Amino acid sequence: MKLVDERVKLEEQLEQTTQYATQLEGQIQQHHANPVEGEIGDMEELIKVKEDTIKRWKGRGVMRSMVQISEANLAKLKGRLAAKLEQAMTVTDLKAEFREASEICRVLSDDKDRLESELDELRVKNEQLSQTYREVEAQLSIKDHQLCAQKKQLQSATQRVEQLEEENEELRGRLEQEEPLKCPVCLEVYTSERRAVALFCSHMLCSLCHQRLTELDSSSLCPMCRGVEVTNCLHLF
Repeated sequence: MKLVDERVKLEEQLEQTTQYATQLEGQIQQHHANPVEGEIGDMEELIKVKEDTIKRWKGRGVMRSMVQISEANLAKLKGRLAAKLEQAMTVTDLKAEFREASEICRVLSDDKDRLESELDELRVKNEQLSQTYREVEAQLSIKDHQLCAQKKQLQSATQRVEQLEEENEELRGRLEQEEPLKCPVCLEVYTSERRAVALFCSHMLCSLCHQRLTELDSSSLCPMCRGVEVTNCLHLF
């Protein structure tokens, strides 16, 4: 924004200086249309002639009235010469001012071109930043959707864990109220040393009783139903 304001200010200064230089150029051309250099030379020669004439007249004793008239005309001529010299000096001053104004216009134009180049670079950088911003916004939007989906999954998983904990607590309560499982042969509770063994007839007995039965007779039958051999079994725990 600062560069834009500076460019506008430079454009205004350049326009004003250009107008001023154009005015100076017009005045110089106007003076060139009415040259004074030749007139100044003629007047200087004429003044010299009049001065010499008056000097001779005074030496010869010419009538005083004629000398006074010539001196008055000489004074007027010198006044006109001074005016012409001032006019010629004005043209010189105008040319100097025009050169200065032209140089200022050149510097202002160079500064304006430099600012335009900097503004173009800034426009490119701003467009690149805008593109990067849009890309980041798109990525953030995707991340937001992913985060929202993950939050929903986490919420669902949390609810499922809470549900399982409730079910586990309920099951634990029921198990605490129920009688522990016992071997129907020795009536001992199943333990890590006295593991449960399930026969293919669906009856269970402890591993120690199962071992004793198989050691007595490998073809021993289920002590509850006598339907299957005790060797047809599965260790549960």
